[in-house]
Amino acid sequence: MRSFIVLGMRYSAVSIIFNPKSTASNRVNTEAYSRQLQDELPDTPVAIIPTEYAGHAEKLAYELARATPKPLIISASGDGGYNEVVNGVMRARAQGADVVTGLLPAGNANDHYRSMQAGKLQPQSLRKRMRRIDLLHITVTHGGQSWQRYAHSYTGIGLTANVIQKLNQIALNPVNEWVVAARMIYNSPPVTVLVRGQQHRYDSLVFSNIGRLAKVFVLSSSSKIDDGKFEVIALESKTKAALMRSVARALTMPAEQVADVAQVASFTFQTVEKTTMQMDGETITLEPDTKVTIRSARHALHCLM
Repeated sequence: MRSFIVLGMRYSAVSIIFNPKSTASNRVNTEAYSRQLQDELPDTPVAIIPTEYAGHAEKLAYELARATPKPLIISASGDGGYNEVVNGVMRARAQGADVVTGLLPAGNANDHYRSMQAGKLQPQSLRKRMRRIDLLHITVTHGGQSWQRYAHSYTGIGLTANVIQKLNQIALNPVNEWVVAARMIYNSPPVTVLVRGQQHRYDSLVFSNIGRLAKVFVLSSSSKIDDGKFEVIALESKTKAALMRSVARALTMPAEQVADVAQVASFTFQTVEKTTMQMDGETITLEPDTKVTIRSARHALHCLM
């Protein structure tokens, strides 16, 4: 099997995992990018593989990562689809696969891509360098059983999780996205968790591996993607009026000027009540008395940036 080299890195095959249910332009952009690859790399196998159901991208990424010696797997999707690809790739890497990922942004927010590209959606280029970046490694334990996931950008509970859960239930457009988000921010209940044995109530508790959220919120002005640490952005529960003021301020200034922000390598909390948790734009439900540990997996992901 022939291979090609991008900036000194040799790959055996290129696969573009494509989400046909993402933005309207995703199919056009994916096909155009595939033609670009095929024109520039005529002797290299390039495949577009559509996903068929939720979770399919993870299964595909795992299988493709193990299928050839040095694959490049590109996710043509939003943050949620890329989360699936990352988790499939990391499962394969744990079994010895040597794989690199890439991202062709095609979602609503594209938080990961925007953070890596200084907030701009730039044309995809082959002239990218391979970097080793951190991931959030999340371990969830309940009733004596544990499971693990990776997040490439952020995870959290409270306000952001509740807003994302609601947005995932509706058909979005530029108007109703902000209307629904504003309503959910005002109506979002605080969450109660135990941290080091002490009970806390938060309007929002976010663990961030990147500097931006939802295109406009600056989570940290000093965030780095490869330093082995992540930011904990904690907004203690206050009145609704105080919460709305904090959100308004967060539109114009970094989170450290609005909430308590700490940089750590690990963080553990335990739920007191049933709690919604988000990971890269997707949500899950945590039962009461669930232990969650977030750790920085330094340089865990090899990707084109």
